[in-house]
Amino acid sequence: MKILVTGATGFVGSHLTELLSTSGHQVFSLVRNKKKFKEFNISGTAIHGNLSTLEWVDTLPKDLDCVIHAAGVVHSHNKDNFYKFNTKATKNLIGALKNRYHRNLVFCLISSQAAAGPSDGKFIAREDDPPVPISHYGRSKLSAEKTLESNAPASWKWMIIRPPMAIGPADPAILDIFKMVKRRLVPITGLFGRSKCYSFVAVFDLVLIITKAVEKHEITHGQIFYAAHPQTVRYDQIIESIKTAMGIDRILFFSVPGFVLRFASMIFNLVNLLFPTFNPRLTRDKTKEILAQKWTCSGNKAKEVLELDYKWDLEKIIIETYRDYITRGCL
Repeated sequence: MKILVTGATGFVGSHLTELLSTSGHQVFSLVRNKKKFKEFNISGTAIHGNLSTLEWVDTLPKDLDCVIHAAGVVHSHNKDNFYKFNTKATKNLIGALKNRYHRNLVFCLISSQAAAGPSDGKFIAREDDPPVPISHYGRSKLSAEKTLESNAPASWKWMIIRPPMAIGPADPAILDIFKMVKRRLVPITGLFGRSKCYSFVAVFDLVLIITKAVEKHEITHGQIFYAAHPQTVRYDQIIESIKTAMGIDRILFFSVPGFVLRFASMIFNLVNLLFPTFNPRLTRDKTKEILAQKWTCSGNKAKEVLELDYKWDLEKIIIETYRDYITRGCL
């Protein structure tokens, strides 16, 4: 297949382009920065452009088979950015592609568990549960899903992948946790912070699920899939796995009340308004997700429909991620 991947220099996109290429697909990687494309050794043919101006769509092959839309904004101090780059950009991309590709096209949207919201009050979330996002990020992703459902031509085959917490080499988010463990000071939030429950997926399993979903588009059309390892983990288990991988004996947990976290995110937001280059990951929007007690979902549907097994458990992917951080001098 000839496949366009947006967000190709991102965490998931970079791994995805590599797997697609090694699987025999011809990959076209949308990148805003050509320098990053070379530095990150991104697979495929570089398509230089962004989702604000879509003239580059005309440079794509006329016989393009598939688009995997992995680009988007995960954290921002400006809530409008989520809807601009996650929702509106998705609508504009679909519109530009419709003008060029009237025939069958496969379109896979990489969404997030945040689109459905936390699984508080439920044992584990499934694809047919009503979505109740609690953050602007989650709402913008859910809006992107609905945009795809309502705007995709009848001749297209489309599907949606909702990953929970994704872990793997080059992951910028969990790197912050590794750094906290290295300092031997790890915060916990809320009254039961150590026992907060999460689903996760190793990035290698995630990109395999995405690849299989587009290859099997005749049976995945119109469906939503959680991409989650069957193992659910507590926050303290994640910390223990990182601690073991790093060879650290002892760490100190310290409690951060929810109101302190909210106050800190407000201060960060104000500083960001004055100094835009100051852009910490703790935002007012992200705080809502951090304070939720349970983010668990079932990956059984993807396993059964796509006929695959999740091969990377928590301990294995944490070790591989740590090796990557050491090799690249991140720790």
